[in-house]
Amino acid sequence: MARAMPQCQCVASRCRRQGLAVRLGLRGQTGKHAELEFEMQSLRELRHPEYASTIQMLEEQFRTELEAEEISDQLEKERIEEQYEREKEAAERELEERLTELMEAMIQECEEQKKKIDHEFHNSDISSAPANDFPSKKSLRRRPNEPTPYSEKHTHAKTRPNIADALTDQEIQEDLLLLEEAELKNM
Repeated sequence: MARAMPQCQCVASRCRRQGLAVRLGLRGQTGKHAELEFEMQSLRELRHPEYASTIQMLEEQFRTELEAEEISDQLEKERIEEQYEREKEAAERELEERLTELMEAMIQECEEQKKKIDHEFHNSDISSAPANDFPSKKSLRRRPNEPTPYSEKHTHAKTRPNIADALTDQEIQEDLLLLEEAELKNM
């Protein structure tokens, strides 16, 4: 029996040891749980150290990328403006060259016209009457075997009017003699 006692003591001591371990485990878990609860609360309030450092790192990365984008945009704008200015100057130069060429061509054409007019002026014969190469009245050929057309106007115009002579034959003879005498005196 004496022996049974030590076993009881062993069991009791074992239970005590396990209870202590359980209590210690609970205390450890309770502390860990409290620690996790504190971390959760700080995450909800956005004050957790790891969260804050990650956010700060992301914000810094965002700022550098944003700055790089702004610099890239500014450089692209400057490049486009420079290219625009170069193309504008080239277009203005080309326009000036074209205008110069057109003006020279117009001046040359005017000089040629002036020379042509001067040549015609010096070679023209002013004293002679202008020669008409074309007849003033055009007449059509009459077809053979067709009678000439007569209108009433032509038939009336060709007939002499019926006028009675106011002088007699003797008076006419006297006038002719007077005219002959006047001609002989003038000679």
